[in-house]
Amino acid sequence: MLRMEECMEVDTTTDSITVDYPDYSKFGISHEEVKREWLKNPKFKEEYYKPNQIGLEVEVIRCIKGITQAQLAKKTKTKQSAISRFETGDYIPSLKWLHKIVRALDMRLEIKIKNYD
Repeated sequence: MLRMEECMEVDTTTDSITVDYPDYSKFGISHEEVKREWLKNPKFKEEYYKPNQIGLEVEVIRCIKGITQAQLAKKTKTKQSAISRFETGDYIPSLKWLHKIVRALDMRLEIKIKNYD
């Protein structure tokens, strides 16, 4: 099994983790197997499950626009419970799913990668 420590760098000054995700297929193991193993590490688990800031933003936008979770779910052909889990941080969406949600709110999704300057 690929060990997390082989791919992870911990920055103690900012208390953050950077992970270089390898091509798991080269190791003959699935992403889910690696994730399950890595989530046993308390620091990785804490970072992985940090509050979902994007979910909170979507909730605010949805409320401002006067759209209920049920209405958003119907527009995106998903379940209301999935919208709720996403907004509370209990569900980390794929980019495809997130794009669908944002488009249903007549918004645009932007992803930026920045230096820590």
